[in-house]
Amino acid sequence: MQQASMQNVLVIIKNNTGANFTARNSIGRNTGAFAAGISTTSTAYGGDFLAVSNSNTAIGVNALAASGTNLEGVHARASAGTNYNYGINTIGSGGVIAEGIHAHASNSSDKNYGVNSEAYGGLEAIGVRAFADNGSVANYAIYAEAGLANQLNSANCAGYFNGDAYAVGVFFSSDSILKTNVKNFNSGLSIINAMQTKEYEFDQKAFPSMRLPSGIHHGLIAQDLEKIMPELVRNFTQPVVLDTLGAVKYPAVKFKAVNYTELIPILIAGMQEQDAKINDLQTQLNTCCSSNKNTGNTNHTITTKLSDIETIILDQNEPNPFAEETNINYFIPESAGKAEIMFYTNDGRLINKVEIKEKGQGTLHIYASDLSSGIYTYTLMVNGKVVETKKMIKGK
Repeated sequence: MQQASMQNVLVIIKNNTGANFTARNSIGRNTGAFAAGISTTSTAYGGDFLAVSNSNTAIGVNALAASGTNLEGVHARASAGTNYNYGINTIGSGGVIAEGIHAHASNSSDKNYGVNSEAYGGLEAIGVRAFADNGSVANYAIYAEAGLANQLNSANCAGYFNGDAYAVGVFFSSDSILKTNVKNFNSGLSIINAMQTKEYEFDQKAFPSMRLPSGIHHGLIAQDLEKIMPELVRNFTQPVVLDTLGAVKYPAVKFKAVNYTELIPILIAGMQEQDAKINDLQTQLNTCCSSNKNTGNTNHTITTKLSDIETIILDQNEPNPFAEETNINYFIPESAGKAEIMFYTNDGRLINKVEIKEKGQGTLHIYASDLSSGIYTYTLMVNGKVVETKKMIKGK
């Protein structure tokens, strides 16, 4: 084999690889091999490598760069082509699994990139372009996985996009075979009433590495929603950005994000609850109007006396939602028998009950620092009968 032009010693060792080129210890450039192909009518190959093995691994090209500042195992460049320019064009075919490119990165002190691609200039710059077709079962242009971590308390995602994302269609897994502990949800209206919509702008100057959008936006504050529905809030980390010398250009940013998609079923439940109340009021109104029509034109005068002395009252707890403490005001008339306030979890499990021994106006002070976040109900019972039930929300 003819030795190409080099700046230091070239060692050629024939073995089970197609060829192993090694260049090292140069003050200037280390070039393991240099090959050029020139053609004016057909395809020109700078190098054509073939490795064949009957029993073990066959490697067409095995590249290693070591002991430098900026290392490149393979540096490929294509330019000035009138049609396509491919720095590297790879094909994987046959076998059980075919991979055009298999990249592995590990043991870095900072970041490991299996593939790090950039694109600049042109009419369109596309860092990664993927296409999948002719799969007998499915076609996934990009398939990404993330390790199994504590999803509520760690940044663990198959994809992280630092900027807007567009999709023609988006679907979320919701098959019944994927779910367990399924039960009806009927607390939508109380949750909606506890949420507070805000108008805001993102602080682009304070967080320049996050590509935050400009303009006025509307949404929820993650810390506020976390007090009501902690399962819809996740912790994330915007990675640190280093300059070319390895110094920190932008520090890492820890922040909270909201799963707005799972708010949709809560809105649906709230609308259904509200619709049921409207229908009930409409029925009462129709009954009232029908009763008035049946009286004809006869003018009747009825006298009544109003008094709340015998009225049993159970107020909504304040504050609601609450973090550790809340108060429930009530009124139990002297004529009432045994009165109790029962506390239940959202699935109907009794967690405590308090007997109201003194009649009249009163306040029940609740300490709940050890109570898990979520939705609870409390019911006033007099003489063993339910008088009224209300919901309260325990935040973090």
